[in-house]
Amino acid sequence: MANSYTYSDLDLDFDKHPITGDVTRKFDADAIRRSVRNIILTRLQEKPFDPYFGSDVTSFLFAPNDAEVLNILLRENIENALGTYEPRVALTNLSINNRVNEKFLDITIEYTILASAVSQTTTLSVSGGGIS
Repeated sequence: MANSYTYSDLDLDFDKHPITGDVTRKFDADAIRRSVRNIILTRLQEKPFDPYFGSDVTSFLFAPNDAEVLNILLRENIENALGTYEPRVALTNLSINNRVNEKFLDITIEYTILASAVSQTTTLSVSGGGIS
């Protein structure tokens, strides 16, 4: 009996499947979670042949704006990126903890997977030293 998945994406860690030797895949909620993360953390103009893919989240780390203005710009940027590049979800809540002086962002994205009405939460931590 074949597995029935609604969504399937390549695992971008490119781990090898232990039996088939093929690249492993992510399914359904895991695939969408990875996609949301990749969209937000990909810098604009980083993806060849699609310069508008991604968001400017990492560029806001060193922006000379105050926290309130920065949060508004970040919110708009994330909403536009997900609205454009992840049609499988509906954004339900977006929380940004911005520590301007420390050059650190905690971003919590809550969304509903449209095909299954399942709610998911993805949390990203972005700092001047890297992404976790």
